Amino acid sequence: PVAQLVTQERCRWLSESNAERVWGALESVRERVETRSRDEGPIRRPYIDWLKLQHPPHLFVEMLHWIDAIDQLPPTPERDTLRAVFSSLVVKFSTFKADTSLERVMPKYPRGAVARWMTAKTQELLDQQMRMEFKLAKVPQPTLLNEDARTLPSVAAGSVHCIITSPPYFRLRNYGVDGQLGVGPLPL
Repeated sequence: PVAQLVTQERCRWLSESNAERVWGALESVRERVETRSRDEGPIRRPYIDWLKLQHPPHLFVEMLHWIDAIDQLPPTPERDTLRAVFSSLVVKFSTFKADTSLERVMPKYPRGAVARWMTAKTQELLDQQMRMEFKLAKVPQPTLLNEDARTLPSVAAGSVHCIITSPPYFRLRNYGVDGQLGVGPLPL
């Protein structure tokens, strides 16, 4: 699900007004994170006990506040964009050397790094999406499928013009190591 969300965002083009809505959602989330009260109780997430072992405590707390505030947005494309940007933080701020490595290193990011990263990466994605809008405004948005490529049950015969896929690449990425952040279904 996370890979499909990220792919969707990287293939989506946005007008300037839609990009402004995403930026407004980011500002709303930032405000929610900054004003969240301890009285609101603990943030609950799937796999929280496992995830907190993968991140330095100060970054993990910031990440929890950010994803909680993002999830409180209405289910709109703006929330999807921010969830896609946030997904890059799960690996970026982890104690793993790389997303497919079990080797540990302590990241040296100060408090507030999550907010700075979300801001910078959201702006970067929006810039890319607006550039695509300028070049592709008359081209329909791509259809993304997450299906068995051998059968593609939802695709009519003869209806495909282009297929872009990311199959497992033998010996280039280790898909079989348990505990990696970049492998398997990891909820946001």
